[in-house]
Amino acid sequence: MKPEIKKKPAIASVPEQWEIKLGNNRPQLIIQFAEKLTDDKVGSAKYAMSIPWANTSNPLTNSPVGQWKKGKIRCSYELPDNSKIIVFAESESEGRRVINLALSVVQGDKKRSDNLIICAQIDSNRYKQITVVPKILRYFSKGQLDTIPDWEVFL
Repeated sequence: MKPEIKKKPAIASVPEQWEIKLGNNRPQLIIQFAEKLTDDKVGSAKYAMSIPWANTSNPLTNSPVGQWKKGKIRCSYELPDNSKIIVFAESESEGRRVINLALSVVQGDKKRSDNLIICAQIDSNRYKQITVVPKILRYFSKGQLDTIPDWEVFL
């Protein structure tokens, strides 16, 4: 006696981040932030923000994104090629402000025409609500194709 085979509908599903394979050669500016501590001290630079299609081939003297408040609100901006700028902010308005600052260095033809920023609250205790300051800027003109930055600036 053969086992019964049940027919099921064929449904293709793929995790969201794998639906469209992004190229790894887009220029990126990485800003590493540190927690602002008491007495004007800062911690180590362990919070990073990646800005794809950054138009910053020459070293910057200041970070395009300054001090901001991290938190549980995830805000994201998706560029036309599906690359993203993502921040976790204290509020939706803070997240939008930070993304708009980051967009100031994105190549003009790589931005969306509708400037859509999507925000949602994340219910988790693993996201600290802290103030962060930029500490290191690193620019990769070839994206992930070259893991050595073209330049880096310590603020």
